[in-house]
Amino acid sequence: MKPWVCEGVAKDGQQHSNQNPPGPHEPYENYGEDCVICNLTKEQVVGGSKAKSSSFPVRNLAILGALALLLLGAGWFFFLRSSDVDPATTGESLDEPVQDPAVGADPEQASTEAGAGDRQGLYTWEPERFSWGNRTLFSGDRNVPRDEGIAALNRGDYSAAADSFERAVSGNRNDPEVLIFYNNALARQSGNPYTIAAVVPVEGRSKSAEEMLRGVAQAQNQFNASGGRDGRLLEVVIANDGNNLDSAAQVAEAIASDDSVLGVIGHNSSSASAAALPIYEAAGLPMISPTSTSTALNSDVFFRTVPSDAASARMLAQYANDLGISRALIFYDPDSTYSDSLRAAFESEFSQLGGESTAQDMTDPGLRAAREVFAAAESVEALLLFPSTDYTRVAIELAGANSDLPEGNRLALLGGDSLYSVDTLVAGGDSTEGLVLPVAWFSGAAQFEDFSQASENQWGGPVSWRTATSFDATQALIQSLSEDATRTDVLADLVQVDLTEAETSGQSFSFSGGERDSEPVLVRVVRGSTNRVPGSEFGYELVSE
Repeated sequence: MKPWVCEGVAKDGQQHSNQNPPGPHEPYENYGEDCVICNLTKEQVVGGSKAKSSSFPVRNLAILGALALLLLGAGWFFFLRSSDVDPATTGESLDEPVQDPAVGADPEQASTEAGAGDRQGLYTWEPERFSWGNRTLFSGDRNVPRDEGIAALNRGDYSAAADSFERAVSGNRNDPEVLIFYNNALARQSGNPYTIAAVVPVEGRSKSAEEMLRGVAQAQNQFNASGGRDGRLLEVVIANDGNNLDSAAQVAEAIASDDSVLGVIGHNSSSASAAALPIYEAAGLPMISPTSTSTALNSDVFFRTVPSDAASARMLAQYANDLGISRALIFYDPDSTYSDSLRAAFESEFSQLGGESTAQDMTDPGLRAAREVFAAAESVEALLLFPSTDYTRVAIELAGANSDLPEGNRLALLGGDSLYSVDTLVAGGDSTEGLVLPVAWFSGAAQFEDFSQASENQWGGPVSWRTATSFDATQALIQSLSEDATRTDVLADLVQVDLTEAETSGQSFSFSGGERDSEPVLVRVVRGSTNRVPGSEFGYELVSE
């Protein structure tokens, strides 16, 4: 994909609901469909992208289709349906097989071939949310070898599919979806694959989705390249729940009904995981979340490879206590499973250490950051910012109000891992200097250096903590696979998982009551950091022990 530059201003001059934080920012060169800094899409800024919406109205397409039927007959209408028009923008079902122009396969025939129909019938609810190589879930830019691979896989020609997907991987080594498709084709070609599912938020949080899939793809590729187990390779069904509660439940229902799926990596948000968990529990289907931290998530089928809110809160409370802080004010989102869980855990841990804390709803539309922080400075010594992802802008405003206080009156600034992002550094700027966060994985920590380097070699650039914890989750499922494994077998073996540092993203671990038995690390926002990001003077550094 060619790079494009965003300065935080849409081409129509309007504010858009997906822009976070709002307003202009320093020019930033992007390679994906969304701006790393403000989340504006490529189409909203420079145009020309089909990822989010079509520039050609559906009504006009329908009119042209009708004219084509009248003037040129059914043959030309078929041509229009198989042309380079994004089905997501025309109302067409993404179930339509993709025609391979090199082979000229008939779509009607292709849909009935082995490989296209063996799983399609299980995913009838919004089938465009699911893929094992039969469609792309990231349909922004045209990728010819990827589309040829999709067509071949839908015909059941797994050898041709693998060849095409391999070329697609070579053309864009940073794309985890095509690497998963490539390995899925190999697994189908080999026969009798182990199958797992990965649920990610493609819509709305596409960057997070890709970060998670990189970890899954890296582990799958490593496993399959080594020959798999007992001659069986690993296949991954990708699902998109958009971090939407209703969609998460429906996605879980579809996955649970697919008996071939032995385990699930996901979901992303704690709220989405909470919506899906009862369904997996009823099906006896193991679920490992690499990103959901809420302590409210608890079940015999639930595991996670990210430290829980209890672990993060314990580390933050101890850090505050070590600084001599005895009074703190927490800003949180009471409607967020994650935010409320972190708030409750910190209050409990801080209280046990002799500290006092109060909490305030940061979603209150009447909240005035400057007024609240000025008042707090009279009675507390620290601000704790625990926003859900929808309220990171408010957290940055509160941090800004704190930085506006006279230097001697400023409060210590601590936060939840939802603030661990490039956006925080760029949008927050000076106001976030000194902010301390607990994170699951940090490339600058010595124990994570080997995985960090291996991942950079794999993907052509740095990876995030979501990639690391998703890799660990996939590794845990892989270790739980056995000959003729069932969901019951995998669930029993997960309890016994014991992974070494060399098998993970850097920390050995096993599960205790579904929780990973390793601690998060603390990082601080530092001006002039060697890890600073483009568009900012700041970066994250490991907090010294």
